[in-house]
Amino acid sequence: MLSRLKRSKAGKKDLDLGRKCFNEQRYPEAEQLFQQSVQEREKVLGMEHVDTLDSKSWLAVTLYNQQKYREAEQLFRQSVQKREKVLGTEHVETLWSKSWLALTLYRQQKYPEAEQLFRQLVQELKKVLGTEHVETLDNKYWLAVTLHDQQKYPEAEQQLRQSVQEREKVLGTEHVNTLRSKYSLALTLYDQQEYPEAEQLFRQSIQEREKVLGTEHVDTLLSKHWLALTLHEQQKYPEAEQQLRQSVQGQEKILGTEHVDTLRSKHWLAVTLHDQQKYPEAEQLFRQSVQKREKVLGTEHVETLRSKSWLALTLYRQQKYPEAEQLFRQLVQELKKVLGTEHVETLDNKYWLAVTLHDQQKYPEAEQQLRQSVQEREKILGTEHVNTFWSKH
Repeated sequence: MLSRLKRSKAGKKDLDLGRKCFNEQRYPEAEQLFQQSVQEREKVLGMEHVDTLDSKSWLAVTLYNQQKYREAEQLFRQSVQKREKVLGTEHVETLWSKSWLALTLYRQQKYPEAEQLFRQLVQELKKVLGTEHVETLDNKYWLAVTLHDQQKYPEAEQQLRQSVQEREKVLGTEHVNTLRSKYSLALTLYDQQEYPEAEQLFRQSIQEREKVLGTEHVDTLLSKHWLALTLHEQQKYPEAEQQLRQSVQGQEKILGTEHVDTLRSKHWLAVTLHDQQKYPEAEQLFRQSVQKREKVLGTEHVETLRSKSWLALTLYRQQKYPEAEQLFRQLVQELKKVLGTEHVETLDNKYWLAVTLHDQQKYPEAEQQLRQSVQEREKILGTEHVNTFWSKH
């Protein structure tokens, strides 16, 4: 009797304390407690006991929430394997572990395997829990997002339209998960250049998120950012500028001046100002953007180089040719290294270097660069592409 009582209590105290820390988002403490619970239960109960598997699952989720995805993946794989053996392939706990494994793979951009698992999970959860169960809907949503991130936009759009419809029915129109599905659908439409419908959905997303989450919530500000980009793509620059100013202001307050989302909004605000020929303010913002991105992302990060490229172009527009030339020369070398000699962004900056040389009457080098530009753009883009035409012109 004493032995049975001891077995039933094995690792329970550490598990309960770990859950308390987990719920309070004290993840490092929770991780340590769950590790102790796993060790004790493996020793007393064995590696395949349901309680041991429970402790191991909590440890894996805690690692996931600390972005320790590689360790979490390893534990979730073990968890799926053991639970399939002990509980069966269609047991809810097995499917729960499988779902977390798929999500962990997604976070590491291991999209093909994540997609495969989410497809299996949607079918299995429909069978076990039903079509309208929240777990089924969650995995259907993550399948759609995984498709989106592999640029499989038509199927992602189809899945997300269903997700919005089903979550509105089951959870309600104002539930955060319904709003997330609607936002992701708008993003998928944007990526397919379906700007009018994307704009409509982003407007709804802002309105609903402001009501449910508040005006300064990061998700609300993200919806504003993407509405602004959708407006920008439709050349609705004044409203895009207004939305981006609000985004930058809110993100600086909530996330800080050096957060990647803040820097992204500031970059696009500068682009929008450039496209309205407001060059002095655009130049100022691009200088800030380059400086911050070099610090946060590094000098060779693609986003840093894009800000640098736009700064060079803004200087060119103001006839500040020597500094523009210097930047374009740097960019051509950096982009060759980072993206490759034949990448379109490398070719674009090479073209603008040639034009900058031309406008300083440095004709022999400009001619040399433009001959290369025509040759390279014909090869990569084709003879009839508009950029090839401009190189020839």
